[in-house]
Amino acid sequence: MKLRVRDSVVRTHWAMVASFFFLGGCTPESSLVPELDLLAVRAYLYAGQPVTDVNLTSTLSIDDESETAPPVNDAEVGLMKDGIRYSLALSDGDSGYYHYEADDLTIEAEDTFHLEIFWEDQFLTAETIVPVKPANAAIAPDTLVVPEIASRQDFIDWQRSPNSRAEITWQNEDSDYYYILFDNIEEDAEPVDLSLPPRFTRLITEPLPFSRYVLSSALMTHYGDHHLVLFRVNEEYVMLYQTSGQDSRDLNEPFSNIDGGLGVFAAFNSDTLLFHVSQGD
Repeated sequence: MKLRVRDSVVRTHWAMVASFFFLGGCTPESSLVPELDLLAVRAYLYAGQPVTDVNLTSTLSIDDESETAPPVNDAEVGLMKDGIRYSLALSDGDSGYYHYEADDLTIEAEDTFHLEIFWEDQFLTAETIVPVKPANAAIAPDTLVVPEIASRQDFIDWQRSPNSRAEITWQNEDSDYYYILFDNIEEDAEPVDLSLPPRFTRLITEPLPFSRYVLSSALMTHYGDHHLVLFRVNEEYVMLYQTSGQDSRDLNEPFSNIDGGLGVFAAFNSDTLLFHVSQGD
């Protein structure tokens, strides 16, 4: 089964990341005026899925109050695999997203990809390797039954009980990094606790170098079927995640593996588990 996921965790920080990167291109005379309009890249490849998540923006100055960086829609973007170049097309809308239109490009484990971008007078390159699929992923139990909740105390009692947890496990002898997408796939999901304000039906963990993760009752926000997608990530994504959470008191440049530009080119592989939350009597 294929599941396309754009990573909202890092994307939320992208305008801030671009503004921090910008500082490296400032002149000594002015910390707010760049020598040139820099290009920020966020390019993700997902094993077994089409190429759709290549996003280009220009950078923001530190005094710019915009929430998002301006998209770049006039770049020439290509991917190289095994010596063959695949040209990407601009996606619909004023988004700065690029995609590959044909079906002759596959993203497979241990593939090496080179990214090439031409924009104005800039030439940017990057390389990433697709990680292998998570091994021996499992969840136990795969169904949790929530008892009848007639009061707030009933919900608290269930949260504290051993029956309100499930555990995901996988093989990770090399302490590689993984994150988990917890996604309710019901069209109209019913909340577990109606007394609480509306909560998200999709949650994403931070990248962790572990081989197990406990799903607590705090994640069981809605009844029904869920996809638990275990992503194996490479070092580039982890480095970006770890350096993109800084604030205005810490203006060190976030990680970048883009030669000639700013940002990250990374790849992911995943396995999907099915999990169900049902309502008891």
